[in-house]
Amino acid sequence: MFILTGCREEAEQKTPNVVHLVVQPVHLVSMVPSIRTAGKLTSKVEFRLSFKTGGIINEIFIREGEKVEKGELLAQLELSEINSRVEQARLAVNKAERDFQRAKNLFQDSVVTLELFQNATTVLEVARSDLKISEFNLQHSRIIAPVNGLVLGKLAEENEIVGPGQPVLYFASTENEWVMRVNVTDKDRIHLSREDSAVVYFDAFPDRELRAKIAEIAEVADPFTGTYEIELTIHEKIPAPVSGLIGSALIYPARKIEFPLIPYEALMEGNGMTGQIWVLRNGKPEMINVTIFGLFDQGLFIEKGILPGDTVVIEGGQYIREDSRLVVNPGEIK
Repeated sequence: MFILTGCREEAEQKTPNVVHLVVQPVHLVSMVPSIRTAGKLTSKVEFRLSFKTGGIINEIFIREGEKVEKGELLAQLELSEINSRVEQARLAVNKAERDFQRAKNLFQDSVVTLELFQNATTVLEVARSDLKISEFNLQHSRIIAPVNGLVLGKLAEENEIVGPGQPVLYFASTENEWVMRVNVTDKDRIHLSREDSAVVYFDAFPDRELRAKIAEIAEVADPFTGTYEIELTIHEKIPAPVSGLIGSALIYPARKIEFPLIPYEALMEGNGMTGQIWVLRNGKPEMINVTIFGLFDQGLFIEKGILPGDTVVIEGGQYIREDSRLVVNPGEIK
């Protein structure tokens, strides 16, 4: 009995570890992966309106969020000083015109020299130029709506002193298209091009799906975030366009990408978007690391790790040992 038992144990130890594997060749699949991102609604054309001259803001005639029409008066400075300068320039022109006429008459009578007549002419031209400048400054001491638009914000208040060119009103045109500015990573940026289509969603209009397309793509990454700004032009009418609405977008690149596709069963271990799988290379099993591009209904699209001609193990990989004898069975290609 002891002899038979010992023989059986010895036989079991010599029995090879037979592992039945189900394998499948790797094949490439063309796909158009959508890119999900988020951003903010804004007008295509926005202005920071200001006065040409500095001074005290006398009155701001509109409120934030108010729609205005082209040519409407939005704000103006206290005009006492500016009007005085215009009047001063006008009086200087009147005096220069009288001096010019006197010099002209005396020159025609040969009483004064040509030089004196030319000097009077120059003084008159300078006075007229000063008057034009003063009138121009008076005209631009008011802020007029350049187009039909929307006042997004007030950057100053009445009775404040502002300098020349200091922004007073933040203004958006409603005559132009509305756009959504989003940011994408460098990994997604290389797959995008102008005219790629997109779909935009806003929480404010949960039942609306708005068609859009890429109008602009940044060539340089933002130095703070490392992402690239994309401008999406929205083609459909927005129910209540308000600058600053937060929304999400799905961008569909026109350029197709080929990825190796493997079944979910092939993944042995995973951590985030990386994992390990068994492949057969030259008839021998090899555990390799892979980078996963995405998870889809068809399976896993692999970005890095798999080589052309690889065959992946989809069943039995967990039993592979160094001394295993492999029995390979082809699996069904899905």
